[in-house]
Amino acid sequence: MCYYISIIKSRVEIEKRFFVRLPEGISLTPKYRISAFDKKAKLLTIMSDSPQKADFYHWGLIPYWIRTQEEAENIRKKTVNARAETVFIKPSYKRAILSKRALIIADGFFEWHNENGEKIPYYIKFRDGRLFAIAGIWDEWINPATKELIKTVSILTYKANSLLEKVHNTKKRMPLILPEDKERKWLIKKLGEEEIKEFFKIYEYRDLIAYPVSKRIFLKSSEGNSEVIKNQV
Repeated sequence: MCYYISIIKSRVEIEKRFFVRLPEGISLTPKYRISAFDKKAKLLTIMSDSPQKADFYHWGLIPYWIRTQEEAENIRKKTVNARAETVFIKPSYKRAILSKRALIIADGFFEWHNENGEKIPYYIKFRDGRLFAIAGIWDEWINPATKELIKTVSILTYKANSLLEKVHNTKKRMPLILPEDKERKWLIKKLGEEEIKEFFKIYEYRDLIAYPVSKRIFLKSSEGNSEVIKNQV
C-alpha cells in the first residue's frame, strides 16, 4: 500500500521534469512526509484535464455521486489507495479510471517491514533522488453544504517488485510507479480498458533503494523535517 510519500524538490525542478507550470501563489515547501491519515493531506498532481499544470489536490478520492459531507469524510478514508487489479469494478473508481487519470508527483515513499512482529518503517526512493510519477485517478465533488468544488485523488497500487517484496513483506504491495516514457500516455483521456491495463505491470527498476528510518515519521511535526528520511532507527 502507500500511505506516506515525500516531495522535497523545488518548483524549478518539478516544472522542468514534468513540463508543467505550478500556480504562482502556491506554497511549495519541502514535505518530507505527507500522511494519508491527515484529513488535510494534499498531493502534487497532474490531471488528465489539464496536463500542462500541477497543483495540490486532496488525498482520498471522493466520487462525484457522494451525497453528504459525512459520507465524503467516511469514503475518503477508504480511497487513499486503489488496487489496480480491481479498479475497473469498484464503484468508487470505475468511472474515474476510464477518463480521469492523474500523475502523482513524488521523490520517495514509505512502507512497513515486519521483523519478528515489529513494524519498521522504510523509505524508498531512486538512488539519485530523482522525481517520479505514481499512477493516480481523480474526481470532483461538490460539497452540498458549502457549494465548494473539491478535487480529490487516489494512488494506484500494484504487486510489489523484488525489492519491495522484501521491504513490505506482509502486504507485498507498492505504488504503481510509471516509467518516465509512459507518463504522458497515462493522461490520454480516450484510452480503452485494455490499453489502460497495459500500464499495470510490476515496476522492476534497479535504481530503487530502500532503508529503515526513524519512527518519528509519525509525529505530526515530521512533515517538514528532513530527519524523517535519514537512516536512524
